[in-house]
Amino acid sequence: MMCYLLDAALDSSKHTTKMKGVNHLTEKIADPDNLRLAFWKARKGKNHTSGVVSFRSNLGKNLILLREQILSGLIEVGNYHYFKVYEPKERQICAAPFDERVLHHALMNICHPYFERHQISDSYASRKGKGTANHYLSCMDLLHQERIKNKGLRALHGRYGPLV
Repeated sequence: MMCYLLDAALDSSKHTTKMKGVNHLTEKIADPDNLRLAFWKARKGKNHTSGVVSFRSNLGKNLILLREQILSGLIEVGNYHYFKVYEPKERQICAAPFDERVLHHALMNICHPYFERHQISDSYASRKGKGTANHYLSCMDLLHQERIKNKGLRALHGRYGPLV
């Protein structure tokens, strides 16, 4: 199983994906400062795992390699680690290797504002200023509005008989 974040011109023998350039985003994603920030975000909470330790031991070379791959338009993807979790139910998890997580963060650092503009207002996952608390409040507000509507319908029903 492979997950594709980039344009789908796949060379299946090498598991590479050809990137599609839009508005100079490729250069922004491959910017060394963005890649360093992406590394620090990707390692958060995983500082002592083998993937992070290995990547950090050759940080400069790994970031240069990732930059070259991005700029050339050929990104190596795959080699996922599969495992199962059983809470709240059994699920198979597909975890990307650490260097791909750095790529994911580099992409999102630059592309997130573009994605954010096209999200519907009721989408709450992984969005700043949103989250489960805001979603809960939104649902409570919606329920309150529905109760008000239903009270009006019940009043009409009592006054004029069944509406259906």
